[in-house]
Amino acid sequence: AHTLFPLYSSFVHPDITEHAKHDLLTDCRHSAEVQLGKAASKVKSPHYLRYCPLCIGAQVKQYGEAFWARRWQLPGLSVCAE
Repeated sequence: AHTLFPLYSSFVHPDITEHAKHDLLTDCRHSAEVQLGKAASKVKSPHYLRYCPLCIGAQVKQYGEAFWARRWQLPGLSVCAE
């Protein structure tokens, strides 16, 4: 629920999506990245986990704790979309 899988799987045939999901669940990550087109993308993913300190503050205020948000890791974005 908190991975980038939905971002990449939206652009490929459903059969490829299912095969890639299987590969991810069986620890064949590289194969899934190739199938979903991530490996060939000109927009590269960050090499580190990113977060938004303002969103973290809002999460703690609203929920009492912070959690990871998929939107912070979207390739090509250098600022939080919120």
